[in-house]
Amino acid sequence: NHDLSGMLLTGSNLKDADLTGAKLTDADLSDCVLDGATMSGADLSDANLDGARMVGVDLRGSTLRSARLRNANLHKADLRDGSIARRTKTGTLTAITMKPTWRRPICRGRTCAKPT
Repeated sequence: NHDLSGMLLTGSNLKDADLTGAKLTDADLSDCVLDGATMSGADLSDANLDGARMVGVDLRGSTLRSARLRNANLHKADLRDGSIARRTKTGTLTAITMKPTWRRPICRGRTCAKPT
């Protein structure tokens, strides 16, 4: 297990990295490429993952409490058995709402198809 707490990793290419059980609390992973990475059991509490590309990442059993995920791409990510929640200043536990990213239809001439 790696302790990378508070590390500044902005824009790093961590594609297919093995970060199993890594401690990444307060780490800045904004705009990182993490496609195919194994992060099962990792602690990403309070991590900044804004704009991170995390296609197919294995986050099984990981903690993402209070993590920032604005514009992160979690397509086909495995989030089973993980924890995605945060506490408000009053101590109330709130769930994180995951919203799909809108994608423009693919159009050729007058024919349009749904994006895949």
